[in-house]
Amino acid sequence: MLAWFHRWVGRIYVLHSLLHCSLLVSVARTTTLANPRYIVPIAAGSALVLVIPVTCAAIQRRHIQFAIKCHYLLAVTAVCALTYHLVERQSLYRWYLFLWLDITQPLNRPIRPGQYVQLWIPRASFRAYFQLPLFYVAFWEDGPTQRTVRMVAEPQAGFTRKLYHDALESPSRQPVIVLGPYGHPLNFYRFGTILFVVEDIGFFRALSYIEMLVQASNKREVMVRKLEVLWKRRVGTDEYPKWVNKWIEQLFHLDRKGFCILQFSIYCSRTQSGPEENLSYQKVEEVARLINNQSGAVAVAVCASRSIREAVTKTVQPRAGRNLQLMIFDPDTFHARGGDEDLPDNIQSTIGDRQDPPPTITGEDKQIDQVRRFRADRNGPQSSLSEGVNTQTGSVQMGNHAK
Repeated sequence: MLAWFHRWVGRIYVLHSLLHCSLLVSVARTTTLANPRYIVPIAAGSALVLVIPVTCAAIQRRHIQFAIKCHYLLAVTAVCALTYHLVERQSLYRWYLFLWLDITQPLNRPIRPGQYVQLWIPRASFRAYFQLPLFYVAFWEDGPTQRTVRMVAEPQAGFTRKLYHDALESPSRQPVIVLGPYGHPLNFYRFGTILFVVEDIGFFRALSYIEMLVQASNKREVMVRKLEVLWKRRVGTDEYPKWVNKWIEQLFHLDRKGFCILQFSIYCSRTQSGPEENLSYQKVEEVARLINNQSGAVAVAVCASRSIREAVTKTVQPRAGRNLQLMIFDPDTFHARGGDEDLPDNIQSTIGDRQDPPPTITGEDKQIDQVRRFRADRNGPQSSLSEGVNTQTGSVQMGNHAK
């Protein structure tokens, strides 16, 4: 009975691996397979398939010892490779997926950096009738007659997860009622040096501020002379959608004819798991260096996990005052601020619209040479927004990103 169960479990594993390999072959023409993400599962599938000839009765009768040793070796190889593959994929799906929504609206609706909107999308699900989820505006583009507003969110359990799976099955357009925009943008105009410490999706919370500051610098409307962004990414440049890197290139282009204030330092993960002290230490060094070399007022804005926030806070705290301010943003709009995440009272900080992000797990990181400086040019900052509640009917297009 045990031998029969062992044989059939092995056959099911082999069939399952062949099915996955066939799916991988179907995308081989458009995907580079020279990557550990693909090499490891291919090795596991190959080991499982090679178990079949080794277990043939003819080979076992003539070379029993050789067959047993090969069987054990291939089984251990398959188990180790599958374990690594499953752990890596679980971490991948946990961190690399995000949802973006494009909303089309008239040009007469003014938007300012750092604001958010609430969406009512009744067609999404029955529960959506009773929900008004909050989304922060990442950036917007003005067309001849309409404005496209893009918002990025992490697909947490609930409404955003439902939207993500709907977009995964079939990207579509849905009618939506937009409430807002709400929120008072932070005033960075008086600071000579501004540092954004962001992690993954937190970059999109700071994106509109970065663009506004570069535009205002070109028109000589702000005092900022150094705008530095420390961005910790768990994926490389090829893992994000093309529009992300394209928009970063546009930011550099905006800076070309100005004072060359913009500088990016991009940190990419080497592995998916490991201690997080390495990255925190690297970013603390960068923050300390900037504070020590400050000229004029300095603003440090953080939109990252708890470990990075605490490390940056500990560095900024001794010198906090009028000429050094700490501002905390929340990359996750669906988790309320916890009671154990209070900031020190002697730091003048601005909580990014009510919430603090939940703790996350950071992988072992290494800084790569993607620090770039350019100069650029573009239109001036966005116009001011009048106070009040705005309600508008429009359409929303959903998209997702998964590697």
